[in-house]
Order: sequence, then C-alpha cells, then structure tokens
Amino acid sequence: MNKVPKNWLLFSVKNSLNETVLQRQTDFLDKVLFERETFHRFCLASEILDINRCKIYTQQSYIRNVVSLYYTKPFVFIFCKN
Repeated sequence: MNKVPKNWLLFSVKNSLNETVLQRQTDFLDKVLFERETFHRFCLASEILDINRCKIYTQQSYIRNVVSLYYTKPFVFIFCKN
C-alpha cells in the first residue's frame, strides 16, 4: 500500500490516548479509505457542468477525460453529487 501522509483529526471521549492507540486508529483509517477512495468511485460521485454547451455530463468516461486533462476549458466545472 502506498503510504501518503495524511493529517487526521481524531476525537475521543477519553482525555488522553496512547501513542500506539492513535497510530492503530490512523492506520485503520488509512487502510479503509485506501480501499474505498478510487478514481472509479470519484467519477461515480462527480458530474461535469459545461456552461459553454449548457450541458451536465454524468458519463464516467467523459468525467475521467476531463479530470485527467492538465488544462480544462473555461466554464467547465466539476461538481460532487453528494
């Protein structure tokens, strides 16, 4: 698994937690989110709003192409459906 440093804000009912408990929780979150955060799921949860053509695109292939472009056209927006 690729280790990408992420900052987590963990809330706890207890006043203090061990360093090992915190490490175990962050490792668990990394593992769960690494399996769930994929490009395919991002394309499912997003849509493209093209103001130039007055269209909303929801096709995964079109979203994948627009997101992977280095430079997008003006007035083309990526929206999250959530």
